[in-house]
Amino acid sequence: MKKHFYKYHGAGNDFVLFSEDVFEDMNYDVLVKEIRFLCHRRFGVGADGVLLMKPIYSDNFAFEMVYYNSDGSRGSFCGNGSRCICRTAIELGWVKAGEEFDFLFGGKTYRGFSEDGIRISVNLVDVNDFGDCKEGFLVDTGSPHLILESNETDWKKLRKIAEGIRYSPPFSGNGVNVNFLRNTDKKAVDMVTYERGVEDFTYACGTGAVAAAVFLAEKTNKGGSFLLRSAGGELTVSLERQSLRRYTNVWLTGPAIKVFESDWHFGNSPHVVNLEKAENNSL
Repeated sequence: MKKHFYKYHGAGNDFVLFSEDVFEDMNYDVLVKEIRFLCHRRFGVGADGVLLMKPIYSDNFAFEMVYYNSDGSRGSFCGNGSRCICRTAIELGWVKAGEEFDFLFGGKTYRGFSEDGIRISVNLVDVNDFGDCKEGFLVDTGSPHLILESNETDWKKLRKIAEGIRYSPPFSGNGVNVNFLRNTDKKAVDMVTYERGVEDFTYACGTGAVAAAVFLAEKTNKGGSFLLRSAGGELTVSLERQSLRRYTNVWLTGPAIKVFESDWHFGNSPHVVNLEKAENNSL
């Protein structure tokens, strides 16, 4: 089965995107194998995850978004993925640049907008689930994130800390994304995110940037605009701080770039190589 796909990235957070539900008739085991091959950076296209932009026959919504992590698991909301899917919708003519439009994810409504069709903004749901915990500052921005302040720059040490938290008893079930923030007193805050489902550091994380903005807003007792800088580029988060532990009008903004488009032949890759064996014997 051959299907057309698009490769996009948002600040280095990259995705394979289909403008239809290509997994509709697949059983779960086959779906997981196909996604793992698609996202594999040696045997597939290479990506942090897979996005589906499903047509929806409604005057109120432009499309429905579905997200899968690179390990094949169904993903929670992905901020940079949503910006990439909005860019695709503009390029395919499903929506128009310069006009706001709504789309669905997980039964919730999100809003997209772009003035130029390249720099994409997404309006996320309100954030009201956050606070300090033993491990750090925990906040749910559509995906669960733990925020830690750290000046550590050694990736091996950061990975050890992140994995220790990611697989610790409080989070081992559903997992948590672990974010390290540096220079939190500066205009541009440096950050890096260890993402569950990818089980590695990514070049950027949209919902992680929003979580970092909530942390910074709580630290300064005011909302506003925050600039988050990651390895793949800069993301801007704006939000309004309400009196009752709630953030509204949450917008995530940054570039969404099309890398290329091509076709993927489903059903072929699992027969080409034993992925588990290859990874277990990798150098």
